[in-house]
Amino acid sequence: MAELHLQEGDALLRPCQEDNSDLLDGWSKQQLQSPVQENNDVMLESLKADLQVLFTEGWKGLNRDFALIPYLHPYAAIASQQVKLDVECHNVFHIFTDGSCKRHNAAWAFVVLCECRLPTHSHLVRIGYAAGMIDDSIGPVRMTATDAEATAIIAGVEYLLACPTIQHAEIFFHYDALAVGHGACGLQNVVQHVDPLSDRQHAARIMMSILQQRASEVTGLHVKAHQGHPWNECADSIAGLVRQGWQPMVQTEFRSGRLLSHQLREWAWIEAKPDSQMPSLAIVLNNSQADPNEGWYDPTLSLEASKWEQGKKGRDMKEDQHHGCRVHRLRFATANVETMEYNGDSDCGSIKANELLRQCQLEHIHICAIQESRARVSRMLTNGPFTRLVAKGCNGQAGVELWLNGEELAKIFHCVFQPEKDVCVWHSSERILAARCQMGTSALEIVVFYAPQRGRSAQEKEQWWKHFKSVLEKRDKRAHLFMLGDGNCSVGSCSGDEIGHHAADLEDEGGELLREICREQKLMIPSTFECWHEGQTYTFTSAHGDRSRIDYILMPQELGASVVRSFIHQDLDLMNGDRDHFPLCLECDIKVGEKDVVRRFNRSPIYHRAEAMKMQQKAAMQDILVNCPSVDWSVDVNDHWNWVRHHLQQKVKDLFPCQKRQQRQLYFSKEAWNVLCSRKEIRKQYRALQREKRILILRAIWKAWKGNVQDSQAEETFRMPLHFLRCQEAVTLEARIRVDHDFKCIKRRDWRQWIKQQLVDKVEKARGVRSAELFKILRPKQMIARSTGKLIRQLPGLCGEDGQWKNNRDAIALEWQTQFGTIENAEEVTAAELLQRSVSRHEDCWQALDLLSVPSLYQLESAIRALQAAKATGLDGLGAEVLQADPVVAAKKLYPILLKAAVRGQGVMEFAGGWLLPLFKGRGNPQNMAGYRAILLESVVSRAFSKAWRPLITEGLARVARPMQWGGRQGLSIEALHLHVHFWKRNAKHQRKSHAVIFLDIKAAFYSVVKQLVAGTASGMQSLEKVFAKMNLPTDMKEGFLQQTMGVNLIKEATGSAVMANSAAAMLGLTWFVIPESKSLQAPMTGSRPGDPSADVLFSLVLSKVIGVIEERAQQTGIQLSRETTAGQVSNMVTWVDDIAFSLTEDADRLVGRTMDLLGIVQDAMLEHGLSLSYGVGKTAVMISFHGKGATVARQEAEQKYGQGLALMSEHKGKVIIPIVGHYRHLGGFITRSGSRIPELRVRTVGALSKLKPLRRILVHEGLQKEQRSRLIKSLGLSVFTLHAGTLFALTQGEYQVWQAGIHKIYQSLHQRKANGEVQHSTMYQLADAMQSPMPLELMYLCRLRLLVHLFKTGDAYMIAAIVENFEIEKENSWLQGVFHSLKWLENQVGAEHVPEELFQLMDPQVWNWFQAGAHELKGLIKKAEQSHLCKVKSFCELKTHAEVQDQICREMGWTLEEESEKGEESSTSAGFHECTECGAKFDKASSLATHEQRKHNKRVARRRVACDAACRACGRFYHTRPRMIKHLQMAKSGCWIFHLRNYVPMSEEAAAELDEHDRKRGVAAHQKGLVEHSLDQGWRWCTDQELAEWAALGMLPPGQGGRQITLRNATEWTVHNVGQEATKFEHQLLDRATRWNPNPDWIPRGSFTLEHPKGCGGKDNKWTIWDSSFIKQLMLAGDIKLWTILQGPLGQPCAKPTNLLAARLERLGAAIYEGYNKRWRPTTKLGGREGSQWKTARAKAYPPALCRILAQQHIAFAEQQIGEGTTQEPEGLEQALDALANSYDPYWLEARGTKMCSDYNFGKIPEDSVVT
Repeated sequence: MAELHLQEGDALLRPCQEDNSDLLDGWSKQQLQSPVQENNDVMLESLKADLQVLFTEGWKGLNRDFALIPYLHPYAAIASQQVKLDVECHNVFHIFTDGSCKRHNAAWAFVVLCECRLPTHSHLVRIGYAAGMIDDSIGPVRMTATDAEATAIIAGVEYLLACPTIQHAEIFFHYDALAVGHGACGLQNVVQHVDPLSDRQHAARIMMSILQQRASEVTGLHVKAHQGHPWNECADSIAGLVRQGWQPMVQTEFRSGRLLSHQLREWAWIEAKPDSQMPSLAIVLNNSQADPNEGWYDPTLSLEASKWEQGKKGRDMKEDQHHGCRVHRLRFATANVETMEYNGDSDCGSIKANELLRQCQLEHIHICAIQESRARVSRMLTNGPFTRLVAKGCNGQAGVELWLNGEELAKIFHCVFQPEKDVCVWHSSERILAARCQMGTSALEIVVFYAPQRGRSAQEKEQWWKHFKSVLEKRDKRAHLFMLGDGNCSVGSCSGDEIGHHAADLEDEGGELLREICREQKLMIPSTFECWHEGQTYTFTSAHGDRSRIDYILMPQELGASVVRSFIHQDLDLMNGDRDHFPLCLECDIKVGEKDVVRRFNRSPIYHRAEAMKMQQKAAMQDILVNCPSVDWSVDVNDHWNWVRHHLQQKVKDLFPCQKRQQRQLYFSKEAWNVLCSRKEIRKQYRALQREKRILILRAIWKAWKGNVQDSQAEETFRMPLHFLRCQEAVTLEARIRVDHDFKCIKRRDWRQWIKQQLVDKVEKARGVRSAELFKILRPKQMIARSTGKLIRQLPGLCGEDGQWKNNRDAIALEWQTQFGTIENAEEVTAAELLQRSVSRHEDCWQALDLLSVPSLYQLESAIRALQAAKATGLDGLGAEVLQADPVVAAKKLYPILLKAAVRGQGVMEFAGGWLLPLFKGRGNPQNMAGYRAILLESVVSRAFSKAWRPLITEGLARVARPMQWGGRQGLSIEALHLHVHFWKRNAKHQRKSHAVIFLDIKAAFYSVVKQLVAGTASGMQSLEKVFAKMNLPTDMKEGFLQQTMGVNLIKEATGSAVMANSAAAMLGLTWFVIPESKSLQAPMTGSRPGDPSADVLFSLVLSKVIGVIEERAQQTGIQLSRETTAGQVSNMVTWVDDIAFSLTEDADRLVGRTMDLLGIVQDAMLEHGLSLSYGVGKTAVMISFHGKGATVARQEAEQKYGQGLALMSEHKGKVIIPIVGHYRHLGGFITRSGSRIPELRVRTVGALSKLKPLRRILVHEGLQKEQRSRLIKSLGLSVFTLHAGTLFALTQGEYQVWQAGIHKIYQSLHQRKANGEVQHSTMYQLADAMQSPMPLELMYLCRLRLLVHLFKTGDAYMIAAIVENFEIEKENSWLQGVFHSLKWLENQVGAEHVPEELFQLMDPQVWNWFQAGAHELKGLIKKAEQSHLCKVKSFCELKTHAEVQDQICREMGWTLEEESEKGEESSTSAGFHECTECGAKFDKASSLATHEQRKHNKRVARRRVACDAACRACGRFYHTRPRMIKHLQMAKSGCWIFHLRNYVPMSEEAAAELDEHDRKRGVAAHQKGLVEHSLDQGWRWCTDQELAEWAALGMLPPGQGGRQITLRNATEWTVHNVGQEATKFEHQLLDRATRWNPNPDWIPRGSFTLEHPKGCGGKDNKWTIWDSSFIKQLMLAGDIKLWTILQGPLGQPCAKPTNLLAARLERLGAAIYEGYNKRWRPTTKLGGREGSQWKTARAKAYPPALCRILAQQHIAFAEQQIGEGTTQEPEGLEQALDALANSYDPYWLEARGTKMCSDYNFGKIPEDSVVT
């Protein structure tokens, strides 16, 4: 500790001259004298010496006299005068930095101030400034303003490090370059440049970290540039002067050059101020023996009770409490609600549902069954304490629900009841819902049923009851069965154990079947027993007043003693209106006894994350990190993390305690609540009147039976009171009906208003925000997920792979554990065993250069920032927000753990695993456990460490990766690889060669990796023999498996680093996972962690070895997986992580055989490395295309022999069927056998529109800015459609039409539909202008160019060779030729001078390398071209709008066109409307009516009824599918449709519907989405003799074989939008149109104007300008518009400045200007200035005052001559705007918001020789 204590101070400033080597033992001396130690000593001493130079006092470069500065900004000058100079430095420094760059000439500067803090106030003093030009004395540098600012920060840090009091100083850095300053201070990542020419900004971060290590506090603050801050303007002025040539008196001498060039510069911060937690590098590299492990780990991993766990009970383990026997009352209820009034809401939310839930809670109903809910979606919902299990209805009828009050049930059964885990819905339909509920140790089987109504047929009812009985037979007999529902039947008086005689009715068929079920299941109906049922017995009153008992609750007979009572709950309002169902209730006493303690691994939050993520909590989170305990370096790495984790857990738990769940409620207005309360009161009054009337009648009957009653008494005691009661009942009933109607209307109105208000509130928040904030506010992805049903909580219950339902937590956890453990070949372990495996792999001294193989502090900072805060927490419960509160501090606290684990080769046990959760794949039944994949929730610190290690492993992967093996590292994208596959197919087709593409899918790729193969053997790994046995591989391949895996260390081979290999091996040896609610930990023998950020990289290392073996064996069999071309090597394989594709080109007769040979090689090589292929739909498949000689015969033979797929016979796997497909989804795109892109484009169109459909309310909302709506469409819709659009070749006419149609539909999403479903018609130009997105063809050009830039950046030789080869083969149809067309378009947009001519020579592979460095500049040109195109589209649209407005103005002035004739007023009648004969709806167009009839009334096109197959009898053509035949009849102009009507009898509608269904099943229906299955996509089939005879009779056999003569189709005209050509054409039309307007002689001009006009000259480089427009030329035709040529020089302009003015109706303008000339002015030799050898005019932002005065006087004089009519309304706020513009700029004026300070125009711009004297 004494040695450490010396290093905490200024040990580097005063190095000790003596060492203590004599005190060391012999072993240590031997180690110190080893070559490794000597090398370390030299390197570390040089690092210390470089640091000592920085810490030496007397930094040279600071200037103190501000008076020597030639020019300062006025505010800076005032500030320097007001602030005094002080030579003494205080403990609060303010450093203002800035950089200046112009024309590749850059300079830097900083200003130092100190703050003197007194008890009453504080003030600033000037210390000095420094400045200089940037150079490469401290490393390579770019001549940019950002590198200049970074240099200023480095200089400021050097100055501060030399100050003697820096250890107690508080420092503030003020910078105006946000990215540079924040990157240097660690507030964000350092900007990474594409080319490694400069690391100056990273050097600034290194220097700043040294300062942060030694200083008390360093804070970075951003100052906005040129906003008037005095000291920022001061630094800016100094930097600008230095850039212009001025130099300060004291020149700066940088000291950091040697340090920044040192190999260990990124570890210099450690040597700057070592301590016990992070000692010097010598101690780190010495790697002495660590302290023994204390055996601590997170208590969550322990199943044993401990003192630690008792302090935080309820988080780590759910423990059931011991209770004595207690009796609780359980209440059941069942009710038919008629409808729950969901109104199509998929969320199953309604006011009625919420009101019923509230009543159930108030009436203490624990289990409630609902019938006739009519929900549209089956799901599970949580409303307050209730969990609702909803089974959807059918066609708007039926539907049942089960409501469970989880909170009360947990209290009754003394357990923690969680419906997601304790309820299993093992059957659900529209009329039956069966759920098994596990209440602790008690199991209840609850069945909700709803029998068919009595009006249904007897057969239907009998069939349903039979089905109901079959469902009950499948239940778990160990659980008590309770059945609740509406039986729609009556039971008789058949007394027995099942049914009593109370209120017996005539038993019907349903009652008999219900009684039979009671007998078979040993159930009883308590409501039929007089001893249990109380009060009213009927449960339903019909509209006619009939009463019946049709609702029942059934329970086990053995629990009969627990029944308390059964009754009809009349006060429970079901809100059914006139039709009254009454809820039936049952109360039982439940006796719950003692229970055993059940302990499981449980996952639960430890703090409120949402509260911790708020910005106002950031300071508290930072304090947690700052106060994190320091742990000595000798402590074991697991114990070190235990201290840190425990501190973080306790602090966040105390600061942000977990909140209870808030109950969700729907909006209800006050008026609705009042009506609801009145409605309830009226219903109570009505029922009270009914009860009173019944009592009165019973009393009268009793008296009549008991004795004689006189008429007079009857009138007084019976008739009159009964009459009054009936009157009151009628009035009350009328009020009830009226209130019911009002309540329904009000609640619907309130609901709509609430929904609209929610949308309005969101839109208001979203106005004017950035893209990231826009998505956070609107949450469009959540809307999309909700519309697709992804957010729906499915009904609970899981079915295992064995087909059995898992009814409790233990069974579910065990099934998950077995399922995922089998995939990962896992074994059961304990946490203590895992901790024992965490031992050091390396105990020797490391070399200093080995540190380069360890992530640096800055890489860890970047990894922490890259964490996703929204991700779930791991085992420790800590989220990313804890570390991201201050990444700099967090990285410094965690870096000792990372470095300690690296040098010791030891893994942190808790970092190697986490919670393994099942995640639904999104396909199939969510209750099927086989449809889930695993996701690992690891510790957030573990994720950060893995992200920090990833770049180092990726560098090694880049060295050993095979050609075209990408993914997991920077390089080619999936779009480029997808393009490569298209090259294979197109080249083979053009060369007429048969071709096969093999697509491989590896089963459980990341889980199957053999750990020893990746990083060698480590502690915790099992032997390879045991791994082989666990993987269930064929026994005969054991020798090959051991040969390929034994003694291999791929990470060490790739990186050459033992440190990296040891660290990876240590972590792989400790991998584990735990299933929530399980009772054991699992340790996989194979695979990396599923959530590991480096998992794909580790797998790619294994795959590179496997591919190497495949290539070698394939070459031995004569199959070449790469070939030599004139452009270089071209690969026949592409790989993206685990997606692999091989290409084979062979003769037609040999292709299938060679394909099977390659598949056999691949399969065997995979198995030998522990990998296996996955077979199934969309998995491993082969696509074969036959071309060339013998192709037809080979194809027919292959399809006939291998119709079901290739039967692959393998030595180890046996027979495997590989499907032959016609299309395959590859890397997000589609590969088709024919090569057509039409199917893919159609699928993408549907996919894009499906994303935009849920957002239609947002996209058409007028409150949201159009730019924001456009951004949403581009991000969520257009991005889906344009995925892989850069791979498009030259499109055919059909492909382009589909491409254009898709873009048109996406752009049209911006517009609102009318009430009848129509969309306002807009041209493609208008849509593109509204979207601010390119036209279709231009969008394709842009996608191609972006892909080209990406290929330039990557510079992959194999990809370039493939592109050049495709060009040599296809020429004009190649992809590169499409790129040339795109480049030509780029030239037209930005100018040919900006596009290098060498870009058109890319057919030469050498040219590609020329553009690798300048790819970012080409990217900038593409952005400019896009903006230029958008500007042209906007101009064209505005031009059309202007033409319409101009025509309207001319018509208003009485002008007429020659060809226009007078037209009478058209009468507005309804004759133009098309009316639907079914519902009477009217439409503007017949097509709209047809669409309406098809969608609403299922009326189909009549042509279906004459199309019986794919043959047209009129023209004798065969269209392959019936839908194409129907389209032919619709579109053909040859009269085929009329021919069929005249010669054939149409089919019936039913027959046509059968053919439609057949087409749909075959996948060829016109309305179907996506691609057909591969089994349906066969190229041919054998025809029958009958078909041959029929085709021969129709003349449809092939030409030359009895068929018709060959006919050629006429080429249709194909037009493509071209904004330039169409704008020019429209301009000519406008110019011609201008000559055909006839003026109105009675019209008098009213206004005047002046425009500066370049004499009608065109734009520069023949670019179109506004002066070329027909509008200006139209103006020039007028007689009162003239063009004046003047000089501005005589009017006060410094230069001559010739100017042309276009003036309207200002006759004296020329004379007035001439009169205002300065007669003393003389012309100079310069018109405006000289640039090189060319003359140019002077820049002028404003006319001279004399010219402005003349123009104003002429306009005023013209206006005074006009006769005014009416008044002109001045714009609102005009006076305030004029006042604001008249004021001078003052940056300290508080109300001057949004203004900017402009520089003086005349400063430095007046040539000396042009001044008039």
